[in-house]
Amino acid sequence: KEQLQLAFITYPKGLANLEVPQLWGFLFFGCLFLLGIDSAFSVVETVGTMLNDTWIGMRLRLPHWKLTIACCTAGFILSVPFTFDIGYNLIYYVDIYITKWTMILIGMLECLASGWIYKIRLQYAKVGKLAVMVYNVGYFVVLTISSIVGLLLYDVELDNGLEAWIASVGVFIGAWVGLLVVTFIICRQQKSKIVTIWYIIGWVGPDHLRTMINNIVRSKNIERWKPYSIKSEKEAFLRRDCLGITFGFFLKYVACTMLYVSTLRNFKELATRKYGSGYELGFQIIGQFLFSLTFILIVGIAIFPRIMYDPKYSGLSGK
Repeated sequence: KEQLQLAFITYPKGLANLEVPQLWGFLFFGCLFLLGIDSAFSVVETVGTMLNDTWIGMRLRLPHWKLTIACCTAGFILSVPFTFDIGYNLIYYVDIYITKWTMILIGMLECLASGWIYKIRLQYAKVGKLAVMVYNVGYFVVLTISSIVGLLLYDVELDNGLEAWIASVGVFIGAWVGLLVVTFIICRQQKSKIVTIWYIIGWVGPDHLRTMINNIVRSKNIERWKPYSIKSEKEAFLRRDCLGITFGFFLKYVACTMLYVSTLRNFKELATRKYGSGYELGFQIIGQFLFSLTFILIVGIAIFPRIMYDPKYSGLSGK
């Protein structure tokens, strides 16, 4: 609600008090219009590329312009209800369940899969399955406990956000160090302690992804890209189409942690504040349906990955 009121009520009132309000109104709403078109480009291209990369798209091999027209037509039909008298309520609930729940959930699961699960068997082989499982599960237990501490201590009326944040970070660091010590004791030791710690807390999977991606975008006629070599890392730093040395850390720890904490914060808001108080249950069901549908699609693709990709139709069969 607040965003719509700011853009279509508060700002126009302010612009009306300026000199030549017609000019400023034209510029302001022109910017909003261009911003909407720019967002539409990114949405259509993302959906079109995703559909084209599925095995169905590879089998049909539709021209890009036909796929774009289909996406635009579907988007137009789905957006018509927002122009009705119930459109304001629909925007409100779609924004809540898509932006605050669905997008964060998808991002968190992607970070979890690529940062914590991908290539986990290589970690098993190096330091043992028990140590890896204790650390991975323990990390999220520690993160959950420290986040709950911060969320419970925070009070809007007291404006104690800094104090709550310090307490939460303190609990997390202390518990994480204890978890690392316990994991190091029970793990299978390597020749080097640094190597042992790396295979416990390191971003092995993301580094493997980084190596594959950087070698794909580079020319096949030059020397193969290798992580943590000065020459390769310098090249990755200077090239805009290669992933740098910080990719794995940000994927496994920074992005995943922030999205997980945001999810816990959403649960707190859901428990302490009723979304849509004063609105009919039917509007809430629409948002809940969209969230449930997205969750089912994510689980379905995780269980049946061939929905998105089949080597038979990609030209990679038998390789």
